[in-house]
Amino acid sequence: MHQARSKETTVLVLEDEPTLLDLITEMLSLNGLEVTAAKNAAEARGHLSRTTFDLFLTDIVVQGEFSGADLAREAQEQGQTRRVVVMSGHPKHRALAGHEGAAGLEFLKKPFSYRELLQVVTPE
Repeated sequence: MHQARSKETTVLVLEDEPTLLDLITEMLSLNGLEVTAAKNAAEARGHLSRTTFDLFLTDIVVQGEFSGADLAREAQEQGQTRRVVVMSGHPKHRALAGHEGAAGLEFLKKPFSYRELLQVVTPE
């Protein structure tokens, strides 16, 4: 018999701040999640074109031609992810302003604690 895992088992993390990307990846991996890390929108798009993820955790403002919110919306429309959580250091209403279709996305305010990250990523 194997240990029960979280509902989300595969996670794509898009964050262009290398230290934060490494930290998030490590925290989620230590909790039994299979994590793929992307440091820019093009890299994330490449992963999404090859794999379907249970969760896409993305910063809203990232390096590249797409915002994290735009890429998240595209991934949901194409069935490449079941769920999306966007991160930003700005308040939700300000962070999502101007990102068409982003209003329905789940939101995680930076900075966040380990506990807050796990509550958003692995809701009960």
